[in-house]
Formats: sequence, C-alpha cells, structure tokens
Amino acid sequence: MDNTSSFIVLVDPDRKLLQQLQMSLKEQGYDVLAVTEAEAGLSAIRQRMPDMVITEVVLPNLDGWSFITQFRSLPGAAFIPVVFLSNQNTVKDRIHSFRLGADDYLGKPFDTEELIIRVARALDRRRGIEHTARAQRAARKSPSGVGLHGTLGEMGLASLLTILEMERKSGILEVRHPPRGETAAVLFKNGRIVQACVDGKVSLKNHEAVYYLSEWSGGKFEFTSLPVDVDDEINASTSSLLLEAARRLDENRRRETHY
Repeated sequence: MDNTSSFIVLVDPDRKLLQQLQMSLKEQGYDVLAVTEAEAGLSAIRQRMPDMVITEVVLPNLDGWSFITQFRSLPGAAFIPVVFLSNQNTVKDRIHSFRLGADDYLGKPFDTEELIIRVARALDRRRGIEHTARAQRAARKSPSGVGLHGTLGEMGLASLLTILEMERKSGILEVRHPPRGETAAVLFKNGRIVQACVDGKVSLKNHEAVYYLSEWSGGKFEFTSLPVDVDDEINASTSSLLLEAARRLDENRRRETHY
C-alpha cells in the first residue's frame, strides 16, 4: 500500500510520545500532523481533511470524545477512521469510544509496531467500505438520479446507510419486509440519521429502530430525496450505530450458541 497520500492527525498531550509516534508513522510513509490539544487538531482538520485521526482520550480543555464528536459533525468526516489511545483502558471507556464511531482503541502502554499495523488495517478497511458502497450505489442508481431503490438482498442495510451518509443525502428511506408485514422509515438530514421508526412498534424508535432493521436480511427499500426539517433525536453517526448493531448481533449469536 502506498502510504504517501494518507494524511494523519495525531493528538496527544504527551510531547515525548507524540514525537515518537509522529516519527514512526512518517517512517511508514504517512504525512503526520502532531498536536497536543483537540482545538489545534480541529483547526488543522478544517484546513485539510485527514485520512485518519489518532487521539488520546484525556486531553486538556476538550477531551478526546468531545473532540471526535465535533470532528464527526464536519462535512466528509463521517467515515474517516479514528483510533483512540488512553491510559483509561476500561471496558466502559472502550465501549463508549466504539459507540462514538471509533475504529480501534489502544490502551497505554502499547507497542508502536502494533499501532502501525492497526493504522494500516483501519485505512484499508475504510477504503474497502467506501469502494463497495460507491460501487453498489452506481449499480443501483435510478435513471433520474434522485432516488435509490432495490432489495436488501442486493444491497445490505449497512452499505445503504453508508451511501446515504457519504453523499450527505436528505430525505426518507422506506424499508419494507413483506414476510414480516413490517415497514420502517428512516429520516436523513445532510447525511445524518435524525429519526427512525418501525410502523406499529412504539418501542422501536430511533436507535432501537436502526438496530432492529440491521437484522433484516430481506425486504425492499426506496429512498426519496426531499427537504427534512425535524429535530435530530439520534445524535450519533451512522458508523457508530452500525458498530453497536453489529455488537448486539454478535452478542445475541453468542447467547444463542451458549444456550
């Protein structure tokens, strides 16, 4: 892989570690900007969007989680890989980081070579996701270019939601599951899922509706572009929703296997 085109923003208050990581990543061919505070990182990112962000959780003034939340809200940042570093290597912290859309989490101390491997894998994984999503988008694009329709057998829900976020779409996605006799609606505003519901199921709303839809392996979908002016009741990136949905599915499979 040619790393020379990959720009990484590295944020850590430990200047010695920061210098060491910057040097190691540059030796691998990455273009690295190293800063000690989140505000400096955001300022740099607004000037040039990175291919990856690596940040310590504990930062002065603005913590790493708040930093990434602000970063994810920027145009084009939804699917850029994020790796958290932290001395606070607890299960609770790791889960919170993944729910924010982190691609990886490394507890300190860690081996620099391990970080380099994880960086390469995260970049490759994201390139693969974007390539697949764009290919499927091109294959399923309607003649008018304003809508998107098909079946979940042809395009999985994860790819579908990824496409709509990548292209910053506003509108309504309707998903129908004839065998179950269920219909769901997902509202997008500038690429973000702002509301979601499953008809006839009051308990399945917003986050829970998206998690429920992720279990559907069949059904039909249709996206209609239109202005959306409703409150954001989800306040989470698509990638974080998909990661949590995958975690739940995996947990359910393990539970079923156990019993």
